[in-house]
Amino acid sequence: MKKSLILLSLTSLLLSFSAVEARENLTELYRHNGAIIYTLNIRNFGAVDNDNDGIINEKKGDKKGTFVNAKEKLAQLKNDGINTIYLLPITKVGKLKALGNAGSLYAMNSFNELNPEFDDLTNKLSLYQEAKAFVDEAHNLDMNVIVDLPSCGAYDFSLSKPALFMFDSKNESKIPADWTDVRLFKVYLEDNKTLNPEVLDGFKSFMDLMLELGFD
Repeated sequence: MKKSLILLSLTSLLLSFSAVEARENLTELYRHNGAIIYTLNIRNFGAVDNDNDGIINEKKGDKKGTFVNAKEKLAQLKNDGINTIYLLPITKVGKLKALGNAGSLYAMNSFNELNPEFDDLTNKLSLYQEAKAFVDEAHNLDMNVIVDLPSCGAYDFSLSKPALFMFDSKNESKIPADWTDVRLFKVYLEDNKTLNPEVLDGFKSFMDLMLELGFD
């Protein structure tokens, strides 16, 4: 587990610092304690819950959070002095064994697919284009955008891609702590020295997608 955490920490750092031409140089902002960071959850940031019952029901006129309505509120964050936006996970999530209907954002069900729930279906843009437009607008406002990298995968993912995951003696995918819908990646092969190429390639594909979208 310790080796897994080290690998994932290095991956997160690579994603954070790989865009050398970032706004105001993100590395320097971190070094000099100048990053004013706002944690943003696309799922609820731009959502509208008309009856304040804590549930987004579009049949009742509520609006789900999307990249589009989140983008519309970026100027407000800029006016509040924010220079770095930290997005909670935006990858597709699993639903099996979830404690709620939406599924945990940290139950990653794909390395390189965005969460389809964040798509605004009222326009002709693809989800990818909407996400790119969100990042571009933040950059236009001179804000950096970084994104959370889930360190485990969804239970659904362990069923479809078992080679990515650790299993116990009962052939059950291993659960970290008390999660119900999340499973541990098998970062190393049986020799405990060789990185699992399928997990490594998966994280590389995540990095590629984030960099294509323009994340810092």
